[in-house]
Amino acid sequence: EPSRFAREARRAARPGLFSADTLVSDAYNVILIWFLSMVATRAFLKSVGEIFPALGSQMGQLLLSAVFSSTIALILIGKASRQFSAKGFLFNLGLRKGDRSVVEVFIAPALVGLFFAIVSSVIICLRHEQPVTPLSAVVAATDSVWLFAIFLAMAVLAAPLIEEIIFRGYFFHVLSRARGKRFAIYAIALVFAFLHIGQYWGDWAAIVMVMLLGFALTMLRAWSGTTLASIIAHYAYNAGVTIIPFYFAN
Repeated sequence: EPSRFAREARRAARPGLFSADTLVSDAYNVILIWFLSMVATRAFLKSVGEIFPALGSQMGQLLLSAVFSSTIALILIGKASRQFSAKGFLFNLGLRKGDRSVVEVFIAPALVGLFFAIVSSVIICLRHEQPVTPLSAVVAATDSVWLFAIFLAMAVLAAPLIEEIIFRGYFFHVLSRARGKRFAIYAIALVFAFLHIGQYWGDWAAIVMVMLLGFALTMLRAWSGTTLASIIAHYAYNAGVTIIPFYFAN
């Protein structure tokens, strides 16, 4: 189809061809397809747990769900982000340093992440008793060392990258185009906090910290112009909040 190839050529030549309304519509489709995919795979995840008993535990199902959820989301976002420009996945989701300095992209974000990690760690260590949350209950019920190790690795190594690509990479770009950066900052921070409430329900300090962290990460994304900054800060926070409490405890 000559007309089709002509349209594709124009899209490649003009990165901003797609309107904000089109990008928002695509974002809604991403959310809908992701949700329906997770509903469809729920029975499959349970069947996997029946075949492999360890994966049938709460922790096993949590890990399986996280892997499938992240994989589906990244595939959908990778496809949808092609409409941002013809410059490729890394550029479209802000995963390039550009002309920003090392301080802006790496050092300052790392310090921000460590600051939040220290504050969270102090709150944890000053408590006489830790609140029971749905996530902590799953962790406490886990008697498999390797499942716990996988959970820890995903929380520290995989989650920051995946969450930043989804929130500060894709959806921040869409909302910025549609409603401006200020709206995108507040919306992404609130949605980020809301989606973590289920994990930390009952620990209101943790929920507030996640909301503040989400706001700081999105501010870093807007200020630096690259998702790398929020990724570095997120890594620094997750690593810090995992390691620092052990230091205080000793």
